[in-house]
Amino acid sequence: MSTRSPGSMTLVARARADGLGSVVGVALLALGGCGGPDTPEPPVDVSLVAPASTDIAEADDQRVRVAVALDPTPSTSVLVSLVYSGSATRGRDYEASADAIVVPANTASASVAVDVYRDFDVEGDETITIGLGEIEGNGQAGATTSIDLVILDGEPANPDKTPGEREDGVPIFPTHFAITEESIEFGALVFNFAREGAAPTRLSVEWSSDIHFGAGVNSLGLVDIPVFALDFQIFPPQQEFSLPLNLLAPNETYFIRLYLGSVPEETDTGQPARDQLRYSFATNADGRVITQCQAPVRAPGAAASDPLFSAQWHLQNTGQSAFSASTGVAGADLTMSDAIRDGHDGDGVKLAVIDTGLEICHPDLAANVEPGKSFNFASELNAGSSPTDPFNHDVLGDHGTSVAGVAAAVANNGLGGRGVASGVELRAFNLGTNLAADAEFALLNSLGASSENPDSASAHIFSMSFGTVAPAQNPADDFVRLLQMGTTELRSGRGALYVKAAGNAFDFCGNQHPLNRDVGCVSSNSDPDENLPYMINVGAFNANDVKASYSSAGANLWVVAPGGEGGIEAPGIITTDQFGVHAGFDLVHPQALTMNHPLNMDGAYIGTFGGTSSAAPAAAGAIAIVLGVNPDLTWRDVKHILATSA
Repeated sequence: MSTRSPGSMTLVARARADGLGSVVGVALLALGGCGGPDTPEPPVDVSLVAPASTDIAEADDQRVRVAVALDPTPSTSVLVSLVYSGSATRGRDYEASADAIVVPANTASASVAVDVYRDFDVEGDETITIGLGEIEGNGQAGATTSIDLVILDGEPANPDKTPGEREDGVPIFPTHFAITEESIEFGALVFNFAREGAAPTRLSVEWSSDIHFGAGVNSLGLVDIPVFALDFQIFPPQQEFSLPLNLLAPNETYFIRLYLGSVPEETDTGQPARDQLRYSFATNADGRVITQCQAPVRAPGAAASDPLFSAQWHLQNTGQSAFSASTGVAGADLTMSDAIRDGHDGDGVKLAVIDTGLEICHPDLAANVEPGKSFNFASELNAGSSPTDPFNHDVLGDHGTSVAGVAAAVANNGLGGRGVASGVELRAFNLGTNLAADAEFALLNSLGASSENPDSASAHIFSMSFGTVAPAQNPADDFVRLLQMGTTELRSGRGALYVKAAGNAFDFCGNQHPLNRDVGCVSSNSDPDENLPYMINVGAFNANDVKASYSSAGANLWVVAPGGEGGIEAPGIITTDQFGVHAGFDLVHPQALTMNHPLNMDGAYIGTFGGTSSAAPAAAGAIAIVLGVNPDLTWRDVKHILATSA
């Protein structure tokens, strides 16, 4: 019998702890077996062999191999443990594939992989020292018992952002747009702008009836921002630009753009460039700015049908393209065929959409809208608006109208498509402003804190397709207490359901750490409010039944729902858009479901909606169907049903 060197049992335990237990056990049986020649073989020399270059550039995201070489080649297995040290930190700066290597019998070498990470710090060059540890078997330390690798530090892999810029690269500059009643009385529109973030030194404002600003461009003014405003990073109080009403034609659409410095270049699709912001509005037959929903006139379609339903893959995926360049995978949907067949549509359930607005007179939404239950927190900002009409005057798309269509578009009315829960009672709250104090007040009063003006306390489900990227912190106490109240007191003590879009920031970083490819750039956990147990956070999958490319990852995700992949190259979500060919996301987003498509002659639908903004209302609609069948379920019951059936 051969003998073991001192400490061999320690090596066995450590190797097993490192996940090599089954291999090591076999190797040691071979080492300790009986038989063989009477004269033992001389021990082999065990040496480390460095890679071709020991200087490893962190920015190159390299993986190198360090070999354990045996000379001469042994007839029995040898177990070699490795010791890692140096100024670099394992697990943060690099990772190694093993702490011990088994070199099989009749084999001259084996290797370990060292994966060098690109991190987010400027910390100078660092070293990794790899040394021979204990050797188990017929081996002894050779000429090279340690090697040094040098990690050459690179520039930090931080997201490429500048102050006052959102994660998607769009500058935060004017964030509040208002039309004053006093100005209309004096024959002109006066647009008041307020903003957050770093102030520009010069602001130009122009208007035109051409969305591309290629013709008929008129100046509204040029403003130099005083130095004291730059110091405090806010606009001076009164930033007003006047547009005489006698210059506006009836039944027309107008666009206002604000930009810094020189005239910005126009994008091919008519979307604003990075250094500009755009507002828009339309006029009625009297030449007045439209500030309330005006019911359109249209011919009814065939009864008991929804012309776009067959293309709505998120409801029933048959492998259709949904007007995109590719198809999906049959069955990658909400699996709600039985619910549709059996007529389960969320009847009696009250759904609130908290967003940028809602066309309460939209032909495919109006029948489900609860009269007088919606609220417009921006009504005081715009002359002619109604507090109970969450109308968004901007004609370049209303996010809330599209979100509402995913959850609650009417079924079997001969129009467009249908919603997940096509029989719910729908209301909407237009938050109206991004100014911090007003936004907090509007948000709390939209989520169940108010029973009158607005009445949010009687809602059963709150769908929230908005998000923020916030630093790690605790949620606001008022917000926590609100959700605690909502889940214990609303719905007659059974608890309201709070459904939240998880975010679309998976790829929102510039120079990526290798880990970003697996867990994303901005986690859904980054918003402190989304870490509360009262929330149902919803990620997105696409028509091929895999995670949507943009969908934020995070430990707080509860379920995923359909979000699609944009609707151009791969299927998106088909839903309601602002009514009419003069308004809607389809003015600036190219799509196959055009405003003159036979199934979209009134321009009231869009085929390129998506994101977790679609996934959240889809999940909210599914919850409405569950509550429609069993209204006695508590909010915890619903979360449990989602977790066990999704």
